[in-house]
Amino acid sequence: MFIERKIMFSMYGKAVFDFAAIGGLLELKETVDRLGKDHVHTALTPKLEGGVDPDDVFSKVPYEKGFVFLVYLERITSLVTDGYDAASGTPEFGAFLKQHFEKNKFGTVTAGGFKASYEAAFPEASKKVDWETWLFAPGMPPVDVGEYYDDVLAKASAELAKKWHLCDVLGMGSSDRPAFASADDLAEFTAAQVDHFLLVLLEYRGGLHPLSLQVIAALEELYGLSSSKNSEISCKWLQLRLGAGDVTAFEPAAAAVRAAGRMKFLRPLYRSLKRSGPDGEAFARKTFAETRGMYHPIAEKMVAADLGA
Repeated sequence: MFIERKIMFSMYGKAVFDFAAIGGLLELKETVDRLGKDHVHTALTPKLEGGVDPDDVFSKVPYEKGFVFLVYLERITSLVTDGYDAASGTPEFGAFLKQHFEKNKFGTVTAGGFKASYEAAFPEASKKVDWETWLFAPGMPPVDVGEYYDDVLAKASAELAKKWHLCDVLGMGSSDRPAFASADDLAEFTAAQVDHFLLVLLEYRGGLHPLSLQVIAALEELYGLSSSKNSEISCKWLQLRLGAGDVTAFEPAAAAVRAAGRMKFLRPLYRSLKRSGPDGEAFARKTFAETRGMYHPIAEKMVAADLGA
C-alpha cells in the first residue's frame, strides 16, 4: 500500500497521496471499530500460534496499519537525517526500502527482520520507535498521523457527508429535501471524491441510527448514485441503503456479489444484508448458497463465517 501510494505521489502529487491516505485511515478505523480495539486481529503482527488460520486474520489492518507505520517511520527517519522533503519524502528512507526489498527478494520476510534492517540502517531513529506497541499492540496506531496529511481534496466531500449526517442524526427522516442539498453538489467531484463522501457518511453512521429511507430517497433523487458503474461507489451506496432498511437494495446487492469476487466488496455487502433484518439475513444466506461456488476458497470461507453459514 505504501509503494502504491508513493507511485500515486510521483504521478499526481502530494494532495492525491494525502487524499488516499485519509481514506485508508477511515477504513482502518472502521475495521478496528468492527473487530474491537482490543481484538488480537487488529495487531500489525498477528499471533498465529495454536493453530490459528492466517485466513481468519485477513482484513484491512496489514494494509492500512502497515501503511501508517511506514509513513511514521519515514517521518522519524527525517528527524535524524534531516532529509525530509514534503514533495518527495525522505530520500534515505526510500533508499532503505529499496535495499530491504532487494535483500529479501524471493525469500520470507518477518516483522523482526524488518526491525533489524531498520535498526542497522538508522540506529538513532530506531531508538525513538516504540516497536512493541507498533508491531504487537491491538487497536489503532499509537501515533495520530492524520496531522501529516493535507485535506485539500478530502475536505469538500467530508463536509458534504457531515451535512447529510447532521440532517438526519436520529435516523427519523423528513418529508422535505434538505435545504443545503443540490443536484450539483457532486458535479465537480472526481469518482474518488464521491467514494470518499460515501465512506465518510458510513463512518458517521457507524454505531448510530442508520439513515432514514426518506434521506436515502433524497440522496438518490439528487445524485443518482444507483446508476454508478464504479464498484467502490456502488458498494458503499448499497451499504447505506441496506442500513436504512431499503428492501429494494436486496436484488442490486445480490447482483453485485455475483459480479465481483473480491472480499472488500463481498463481505461488507453480505454483512449489510445480514444486519438489515430477518428478511435481509435470509436473502443473504440464499444468495450465498447460490454463489459460494463462484468465489475463491478464502473468500467463501470468510463470507461463510460472517453469515454463520
